[in-house]
Amino acid sequence: MRRIFERGNQSGSEFDDWLQAEEEIQRAEEQAVGKT
Repeated sequence: MRRIFERGNQSGSEFDDWLQAEEEIQRAEEQAVGKT
């Protein structure tokens, strides 16, 4: 699954925060699917 995001100039820390958020979202989705 890919999420398209548009931002202006990104600092490295902002990109790292985005990656971390993506990982957390994927983990939450996997857990939700596993609980069916």
